[in-house]
Amino acid sequence: RYIELAFEIYSALRQLGFNIDIVSPDAPLDGYRMIVIPSLPILSADYVARLKSLNIPILLGPRSGSKTANFQIPPELAPGALQSVLPIKVDKVSSLRPRAVAEQGSDQPARWSEEMDTDLQPELVSESGTAVLFAQENFRYLAVWPSPELLANILQRMANEANLQVQMLPKDIRIRAHGDYQFAFNYGPQTLSIQESGLLGGDAILVSGALDIEPAGFAIWKNPTG
Repeated sequence: RYIELAFEIYSALRQLGFNIDIVSPDAPLDGYRMIVIPSLPILSADYVARLKSLNIPILLGPRSGSKTANFQIPPELAPGALQSVLPIKVDKVSSLRPRAVAEQGSDQPARWSEEMDTDLQPELVSESGTAVLFAQENFRYLAVWPSPELLANILQRMANEANLQVQMLPKDIRIRAHGDYQFAFNYGPQTLSIQESGLLGGDAILVSGALDIEPAGFAIWKNPTG
């Protein structure tokens, strides 16, 4: 369920307080600090070359490079053209039924898992010994449908490498920066204080909305420059 996976990754990034643009594979990528591709089954050599030219953390999710432009399995197997930068080859995939995996930890794969033929040591391994993440230079490949905890772990690793500031937001608060202005929105059923959550600096200037944001409410403040 591609849309569901994309939304889970989007939500995890928003919970860390990041600004996010959703762009097509043909969009210019200059100026970005980090790239997250939930899944891209048709992965051309030209696109991989574009990614390779970027010196920023890049994550590709499961099933990336698993099909050619003619919807065939690549002769070199998945992840197809990505093998030019990550020496991994998908040997086996498993669609996991509910409760098929024992509850041995929050990093356990569920729903989908891929086994690799590779000499590359995985960056992350689950408590049951399943390799879940492979990395080389600035590229990472996620070989499972991730749990929220695993996803947060991976994205925070990438954020550190990209020198991006992580802000762990309250469950129902989401923020967006635009120039010197910061926007906060409350998507939850309870009033939330942006001061108590630590989002509003002591020298910030409230422009609109309220410090205590009601359900479906907002706040806009300006961060002083210099």
